[in-house]
Amino acid sequence: MILKLPAPIYEENIVSLAHDHGVLKLTYVDEEQTNRYYSIMFTGVYWYEFTDFEIMALNDWKFGLELVESENSEILNGRLKCILEKRRHYSHYSSLNKLKHYRIVIDDYGVIEVVSRNVEIETLIANL
Repeated sequence: MILKLPAPIYEENIVSLAHDHGVLKLTYVDEEQTNRYYSIMFTGVYWYEFTDFEIMALNDWKFGLELVESENSEILNGRLKCILEKRRHYSHYSSLNKLKHYRIVIDDYGVIEVVSRNVEIETLIANL
């Protein structure tokens, strides 16, 4: 499923990318309306990774506009397999089936892959 972003994400418009206590938050400014900011917040983050397009071969991306949600992806299945193989203590095994794989494509810069339980998109208006 492709989730619609309110505005394209361009590298130069990213204000912050922060991870703290299972929450990954990306904030960026609208290219056309510079007083409008967008926040993409992932909660229940199990794993995330940024990959630069220069070192990857990803053919199915859409320029600056893609947030893909998948419940059955190679990345998600690999992360779940890792948990089970290493038999790590995971106190909430019932929440493992709620994990989803999200992909954010940032123009021609790169991709952020996220495995988390949820994502929320929020619009913020700055008073100038």
